[in-house]
Amino acid sequence: MREVLIIVEREFRERVQTRSFVIGTLLFPVFMIGVMMMSSVAGDAGEQRRIALVDRAPAGLSGVFEQALLASGRAPGPTADGDPAPAGSGAAAAPEDTPPYAIERHGADALIEGLDRRVLEQELDGYVILPADILESGEVVYRARNITNRFVLRDISTAATFALQTRRLGSAGVDPATVRRLMQPVDLNTARVTEAGQAGGDAESTFWVAYILAFLAYFVIAMYGHGVMRSVIQEKVTRISEILVSTVRAAHLMTGKIAGVSGAALLQLAIWAAMVALVVSQSELLQERFGVSGTAVDAMRFEPGLMALLLAFFVLGFLLYAALFAALGAAMSSEQEAQPFQIVLMLPLFVPLLFLGAITNDPEGGITLALVLVPFTAPVAMPMRLAAAPADAGTVALSLALLVLAAAAVAWLAGKIYRVGILATGKRPTARELARWIRAA
Repeated sequence: MREVLIIVEREFRERVQTRSFVIGTLLFPVFMIGVMMMSSVAGDAGEQRRIALVDRAPAGLSGVFEQALLASGRAPGPTADGDPAPAGSGAAAAPEDTPPYAIERHGADALIEGLDRRVLEQELDGYVILPADILESGEVVYRARNITNRFVLRDISTAATFALQTRRLGSAGVDPATVRRLMQPVDLNTARVTEAGQAGGDAESTFWVAYILAFLAYFVIAMYGHGVMRSVIQEKVTRISEILVSTVRAAHLMTGKIAGVSGAALLQLAIWAAMVALVVSQSELLQERFGVSGTAVDAMRFEPGLMALLLAFFVLGFLLYAALFAALGAAMSSEQEAQPFQIVLMLPLFVPLLFLGAITNDPEGGITLALVLVPFTAPVAMPMRLAAAPADAGTVALSLALLVLAAAAVAWLAGKIYRVGILATGKRPTARELARWIRAA
């Protein structure tokens, strides 16, 4: 046991006492917070866009369209007096005294070639054509250099829909303002029901928390698992392993190496968890200064029992994959040889990320159940499942039991491969040779 503890301490110090560990520990949360804040202000908020409006529509319709487009980004729905204020958070969250769009009006005879040239020369961001048959076709033309900005597209579509509905309702003798007040959409207030009562954030915040948890599990297991493999290969190539196994049993060497690296990973996760706890404790400050939604902060609050489950799945998943990487490192003679196999080992962890939508949309579904019960996908799938909705105790217990059995079986096989492979050099072993190593060890 003393030998194992010495190896654990060596591996732990080797990773923790590095600049990369310190920089990664501090920068990763900053990076994630930066990405979330950038996404919240995406769409070039405050930038005024120059739009040309070619009016070929029936009289009066273009004026309503222009008024609605200039009101984009304010409170959704009509105002009390029926003035347009369509939903459109887009490009548009400009101050009220600065319209989100500068609209340049053109008559029906405007030359499209000239507008195209001005768009290419960046005098205009784009132009909108209101066709003469817009009441029958319901179609509006938009041309621009960039047609992928979903906020601008939504603003134009919403403004055109507002103008068209206003004209059609007026032609039918119906007051548009009255209809819109009656058809005002409702706000959906969401919260998860847990054993502790109603808690958690809204649907969008829950989705992002599930994604971050899955990505974090994948990232940490991949990074530190690769570190285990690289350490084994380096010791093997430099012949240090021959000296080590002359004084320490190979099984103890692998156990100490995996435990030391696990300790470094857990320390980094603990620091990140402390940072998240600090952020959550300052929810009022975040809402006041940065406009962060309170529901987004609520989604990051986890009960102690849930945190313990997340930690258990991470630790077991790490042990499972660390044993695989240790066996791979012992069987290979260089990192170049191991790289293709490393990608294959990581594929099961990546699969749950492809089914993020299925897991969050249907936590009780068959796809989710399969992913959380398969040991090689459970370390990533189960945190996503638990973030989306509470899981029954039976499913969680079965998933944990299967993961424990798989980790023990893989560690046993990896130990046999490691015991022989750590001293083997030369060409890469075949599947038959690996089987012989397992029988011989």
